[in-house]
Amino acid sequence: MCGGRLNTELIKELYFRELETKNQHDSRPAFQVGALSILGGLLLFGYQHFRPICYGFSVAFWVFFVPALLSYMLSLIQVLRANLGHSYERLPAADILYDYYLKLQDYYARNRDAAGSADDEFAEFLARHMVLATSRNTHSNLSRSSRHYSAMRALAFTVVFAIASAVVVLLAEDTRRSEEPQAVSPPSMKGVEPMSDEPKPTQTTEPQSTPEKPPGKPPEPSNIVFKGTEEPPKQKIIQLEKREPTRRDDTSKK
Repeated sequence: MCGGRLNTELIKELYFRELETKNQHDSRPAFQVGALSILGGLLLFGYQHFRPICYGFSVAFWVFFVPALLSYMLSLIQVLRANLGHSYERLPAADILYDYYLKLQDYYARNRDAAGSADDEFAEFLARHMVLATSRNTHSNLSRSSRHYSAMRALAFTVVFAIASAVVVLLAEDTRRSEEPQAVSPPSMKGVEPMSDEPKPTQTTEPQSTPEKPPGKPPEPSNIVFKGTEEPPKQKIIQLEKREPTRRDDTSKK
């Protein structure tokens, strides 16, 4: 009896371990899809921005780019194979198991002459089905593990070759910029005015005197307008300057 109980515990441990391994495999695509997206963008960037300037750079780029592209495609295929098309097995739902156990009890209650008991047959049923499920799940997990390993190895090769091709692209771009003719600006000469066709104004030594205009007639002061209920605004007091008598004033006095 101890041996049967020990075997049942071992079967349960193997059964749940394979289900836990399945969950680990199901969580891997998040990292793999992110890595494939970044590497795919890096390869596309290198292909679009590569401008060959000589035969050596072209050969170096394609020597690194082609293996990177092939390893990228291999990694993508292995990721798809590792996450698609695998079947797993597990025990029936708890309500179905309980219903089956009740039916076994009812059967042995009606057939008292039958060999065995409901508990023994139910335990044997669970052990048999867990063994079948564990066997199928083990094969699926082993297949997925090998494909995940191949995908990660291909990803590693893709990273190496993609970085190498990106370095070639950067070197080619740097070389192309250094070989382009740069526009040379004319040297600036301090103190020298630029030549122009417009005539220059002649400079005169004597300042030209502008004729003074005769004083105009002073404007007439305007009246102050205000409402009858308001106080008239104060006028600005103007102090009259003393004016020297002119010849016209003398004749008027006479």
